[in-house]
Amino acid sequence: MLKDENGFTRASNELPAQQHSFVVEIENFLSALAKYSSFLEERCAAMERQLRSAHGVHHELPASAEHTPVKKGDLAPLTPLLEDASVDDIMINGPDTIYFERAGTIEPSEIRFSSHEALEHFTENLMASMGLRMQPDRPFIDARLPDGSRVNIVLPPLSVDGISISIRKIGHTIH
Repeated sequence: MLKDENGFTRASNELPAQQHSFVVEIENFLSALAKYSSFLEERCAAMERQLRSAHGVHHELPASAEHTPVKKGDLAPLTPLLEDASVDDIMINGPDTIYFERAGTIEPSEIRFSSHEALEHFTENLMASMGLRMQPDRPFIDARLPDGSRVNIVLPPLSVDGISISIRKIGHTIH
């Protein structure tokens, strides 16, 4: 057994060369994997476009509709919770059930949507602010608002009781 300059025992002087060779192999593998992953993403997007075109499904947003700024009135009636810097999380489970988290405590909100349609309109506005559109073939959305706040939306039929939304605020307020 031989000791290296750091005092570690090894069977031969070939170990560092073997380690270097192994690291190079891993780097080559990761590089190939990244290229293949990019290729697969491009291929999947092309296939999706072909399928949508073949079936007459055109849900893409026009370029002008991407990241439409949210106006305060578009997010009513949740504007007070969205603008309250002490509120960290907002959870909506249908038009009548809204909770919020403040200082680690979940509390029921007095705020209500007037109807399922009002909640749907709110959801459409919220999704438009992220460059998205409600689609029946995508009942689960995980996205971020322009300010970095995380939004999870579950649509029927995946959500049995109607639309469910969770907004995890980052920073102080959503504009």
